[in-house]
Amino acid sequence: MRITVIIVFLSMFFQCGERTQFTNELAEIDNMLQRLDSLEKNYQKIDTALLKEIQVKVKSDIKNMEQQFDTLPPDIAFYLSEYAYPLKKQYKRVLQRFPDWKESIEYSRQQLNDLKHDLQKNLIDSAKAFQYLNDEKNFLMSIESEINELGNAAMNYAKTFDSKQQRLYHLVDSLKQVKN
Repeated sequence: MRITVIIVFLSMFFQCGERTQFTNELAEIDNMLQRLDSLEKNYQKIDTALLKEIQVKVKSDIKNMEQQFDTLPPDIAFYLSEYAYPLKKQYKRVLQRFPDWKESIEYSRQQLNDLKHDLQKNLIDSAKAFQYLNDEKNFLMSIESEINELGNAAMNYAKTFDSKQQRLYHLVDSLKQVKN
């Protein structure tokens, strides 16, 4: 009985004193986890309901313009092109990729936590640790870029949509007056 207690005590003592050779890598993982937290906050700011609503309004406005006018003056046509941003591929990708981004964030967080655990316990060799860390860095940079660039562009457009829509209506009214 005494021997068992001593063995358990000694194994706990030596296990607590276990050191890892991956201190820099662990610090980098902690940094990446913080970046993921920040990225998740940016992700949560993307209002897909608003983006879909804007997309419907733009489609409706353009359809009305097509029904009212055969041709448009160049200045209105250029403005309409800018106004039609929600119909462009980049905007649509935000709506299509939005659910995938959440999964990617969760997946990346799980992978980083697993890698952190393995490095803390020295369960993998240096070459594999370097490879896995680089894979996770590349994956994080990829989703970071996509969410920040596409999501921010779409939400910035949404913030200015009302003023853009009012300007379009003003231009259309001006064109109707000239036409009459």
